[in-house]
Amino acid sequence: MEAADRAGPLWNRSIDLSPLWKIPLANPVVTLTALGAFFRVLVYCQDKQLWLDEMRLMGNLVDVSPFDYDRPLEGDQLAPIGFLFVERLFAIGFGGRTLALRLVPLVAGLSALCLFARLAMTILPRRSALLALALFAFSDDMIYYSAELKPYSVDVAISVALLYATVEWLDRPLSVRTTVGFTLGLALAPWFSFPSAFVVAGCGLALLWRTLVQRRFHDALLWAAIGAGWAASFAASYKVSHALLSRATTMYIFWYFAFLPLWGPDASLRTAWRVVLELFVNPLYLLPPFAPAQWVILPGLCTLAGFMWFWRKRADWAIMLTVPVLLAVVAAALKRYPLHGRLALDLVPIGYLVLLAGCEWLCRGEHPISRWAFRVLACVLLAFPFLAGPYETTAPRSRGFNMHGDLHKNRFVR
Repeated sequence: MEAADRAGPLWNRSIDLSPLWKIPLANPVVTLTALGAFFRVLVYCQDKQLWLDEMRLMGNLVDVSPFDYDRPLEGDQLAPIGFLFVERLFAIGFGGRTLALRLVPLVAGLSALCLFARLAMTILPRRSALLALALFAFSDDMIYYSAELKPYSVDVAISVALLYATVEWLDRPLSVRTTVGFTLGLALAPWFSFPSAFVVAGCGLALLWRTLVQRRFHDALLWAAIGAGWAASFAASYKVSHALLSRATTMYIFWYFAFLPLWGPDASLRTAWRVVLELFVNPLYLLPPFAPAQWVILPGLCTLAGFMWFWRKRADWAIMLTVPVLLAVVAAALKRYPLHGRLALDLVPIGYLVLLAGCEWLCRGEHPISRWAFRVLACVLLAFPFLAGPYETTAPRSRGFNMHGDLHKNRFVR
């Protein structure tokens, strides 16, 4: 009692707050993941007003049978069958409430965040992995589309899940349980995400290549069989989903700017190059709106260096990350799938991983100058996207509409 009196009143005692700083510094992965989850839940809880596409899609969810797929969707909309099925079940159970219908994108966004943390820490050096995770956690597009009634965050979740599963099983022999799991997962993927086909192809080729290099021919045959099953599922989902699109659709006209004019009467390498460069704005959001267009040279250089880094480190990882991008470009050149904005959101995890791998390769070495060069490059390149996401979530915002329906203004395409 006397010792307590000598210490003075409780409100006069100094409180050591240093543990509050030590905890996040000691667990940066958990801290970044928690912050990213906080921003996603915050935007979800804001319950922002439905924008044009959401309202049109909602008309195909509320008071509609989960099994009604024998006619085109209204409002010139299109979404994967699996996404429509789950959302219609939620509409039946919760009466079409906005927060209930946006719960699926939120769960997908949170799942993608957790899986990306594991993926980045597995295939990148620690300092680059933490920066890639921070970039993904604070990405304005990743946060925003986790609370929008569209399947874009599901595209991202499936993309990250496929990449992480592939990395985990590249060097493992196939078991019965794994074979069944991959077969079911890959068979369901095209029914929930259209662009998952690009990532599946990249992951499948990486797995097949790895088994052939290691002379695991039995596993190679199993992967080929699993791939054939996925191809059949993809063909069926493509046929059924295509029937949901009205013959009078204007979707191809609306997205025409996002195709690559590499041949035909409108062929233009300059226009095609602009479409590719626009990815650094929509959806990667690496080009500050106040910076000149030439700023894209820096992230572009780091991206090229990143692909080189992966090809030098592990060919199977490089195949896994390169093939989806190449196939997306080919699909855009064939005018089958747009290479732009929210429809290319599934490529964002690959973009961030490759970007930070490029920073790592450009500033390689243990010399203090190399370490400082990495810090400076990271600050210059990532300061804007790190700040933009949290800033945009500080208050509810309406979805600004432009002729392309983008979240951010285009810089290279008009």
